[in-house]
Amino acid sequence: MRAIDEWVNQTGMGSNKRFIILEAMEQTNVSARNSLLKILEEPPEDTYFFLISEFPNRIMSTILSRVRRYVFPPLGKEAVMLYLKPYYLHDRQYESLEQFYLEGGGMDLNKNRQIAGMLFSSVKSRRYLLLPDLQQLLSNVDDVDGYEYVLRALLDGLADALEEE
Repeated sequence: MRAIDEWVNQTGMGSNKRFIILEAMEQTNVSARNSLLKILEEPPEDTYFFLISEFPNRIMSTILSRVRRYVFPPLGKEAVMLYLKPYYLHDRQYESLEQFYLEGGGMDLNKNRQIAGMLFSSVKSRRYLLLPDLQQLLSNVDDVDGYEYVLRALLDGLADALEEE
């Protein structure tokens, strides 16, 4: 709140309108609430605060007495689906949130699993890859920025192999 107080009291060039959005005010500590209350008692000109809360009844009544309250109804299921639609990837089911984000970011997880499988098979069979083949595999991993994923898949394969012994 100190940083907000300093910012709203700075003089600026051009438009001096300031908009501050504070979310989950009910979770702030006493010091932050008191600082906000002080700013709201004598707000700088052209400064607008938006307090967003799922539980407005948990916000200090002295703060609520200094603001206008607007209640927005929850979005309907159709509106939520319309909003989220661009974030779904071909209406697929994903094994994990990690898979959703990695594939959504463009990583080809199947290709990375294949690379890890080839490396694992090479080590397990003691038929080590020739340098050009290894360089090609690592180049493929580099292309998809998948080192962490490939290494984890390789270590999982090694752990499974050790458990089998």
